[in-house]
Amino acid sequence: MTKRNNYFLAILILIAAGLAFLAPSYGWRLRNVLSPLATGQSEATNLSAENEALKAQLAEFETIASQLGISTTSLRGSNPSSLIPAMVYSRYPMNFKNEMLVDAGAGQGVTPGKGVLFNGLLVGTIYEVFSDGAVAQTVFDPGFRLPVRIGTSSVDALLQGGTEPAVVSISKDAKVQEGDIIYAAAPGIPYAIPIGEVGEVSMAENSLFQQATVNFAYDINSIRAVEIEK
Repeated sequence: MTKRNNYFLAILILIAAGLAFLAPSYGWRLRNVLSPLATGQSEATNLSAENEALKAQLAEFETIASQLGISTTSLRGSNPSSLIPAMVYSRYPMNFKNEMLVDAGAGQGVTPGKGVLFNGLLVGTIYEVFSDGAVAQTVFDPGFRLPVRIGTSSVDALLQGGTEPAVVSISKDAKVQEGDIIYAAAPGIPYAIPIGEVGEVSMAENSLFQQATVNFAYDINSIRAVEIEK
């Protein structure tokens, strides 16, 4: 039905063009008749495009809300939080764990060195910022390093990133056990943001320090939205 209307409209436009050239008075009359038809079709196209754009925005809001526990109302209005919500760009099928590209940048107040959070857990830090995007180095990057503390005794350690992150340089005499919380203790990042839990504890090869694996409460490749510190 739509194609037939398009063909009909095209024929009428050609007739109008011919009349405008051969008989201007008839051409103008026919143009006035066709104008509402063309305008109506243009408005319908615009409404359809706006509808698709609104659906995409709604999908974005719902993704952020479902992953970060933020209400869609707060996303559409003013958000008093000190965190900037951001979507994580897809890198399918190459799901690199060492970094993530997000859709918030300098224009949204993002600056280098700020923490990137998922459900209140530190998953990385911002290291490169663009006008409307940024790249975060995650805890799974081999070059990631962050001073941390462990458990209620606040044992000092160093989080060493990689495919299998670990906490190293733990004092040989420190009491650290599986399940102890690991939290940030680095300048520039709010103190005590949780990162993960202690997994298996062992002695380092040099026998001078202890080390431990880290258990995470998320799958980095399943993260679709994050929050960035302002």
